Amino acid sequence: MGRRANGEGSIYSTIQKVKRKKFDTRGECAICRECTDRTPCNNRIGHLKCDKCKNCKEECLKYCDRFYCRRLNVAQISVKGKKKTVGSDTVQKNATDKKNKAIAKIQNGTYLDKSSITLFQIAVDIQDEKLNNGDINENTYGRNLESIEYIKKILGENLKIQKATSEDIKKLLRSKRDEGKSQSDINKLYNIVNASFRKAVLDKIITTADNPMNYIDIPISKKIKKK
Repeated sequence: MGRRANGEGSIYSTIQKVKRKKFDTRGECAICRECTDRTPCNNRIGHLKCDKCKNCKEECLKYCDRFYCRRLNVAQISVKGKKKTVGSDTVQKNATDKKNKAIAKIQNGTYLDKSSITLFQIAVDIQDEKLNNGDINENTYGRNLESIEYIKKILGENLKIQKATSEDIKKLLRSKRDEGKSQSDINKLYNIVNASFRKAVLDKIITTADNPMNYIDIPISKKIKKK
């Protein structure tokens, strides 16, 4: 479905391309194999895109060795005359539901602009959704919230996810390491934070390029493993 400008909202389809950490070993995609000019993409070193790659709409869904590609339905609404992305989903109906919920929030005065969404809040929202969907039980939910409270302790409850930097996340993980926590504790905190930023990218709160987790390595615990 294309964009609609009816003043209430729209759903449009786009191709999301997320960088692979390692190129697929099966080799170049069909587009790259037939390309005669490798200058725009720096000879396929890194993730620079040429125009053919940027505008690829179908071939990349079949196979792309540099990116994970999928079709997303993106929901937008009009807020004070400006288009705001309020959610995305691979299923159009789910994206439409997110759009309608956002419109309802505007009408009842509870809509929250994405620029004000915090890292702490989105981390909690993910756990709430997992619990409601039955993906985790009450005990796991409680333990995960304990890890999320650590985010509030170190970075504060009001750190906007759009303002969070790689240095913030490094500080958070190093603090856990300096306290002598186990590798599993550090990994768990990393996974919670990483999931929060992934959701922020999917919901168009931040871009893939702005994701600070692109520059984060998991610290190694100082705790000596028992033999």
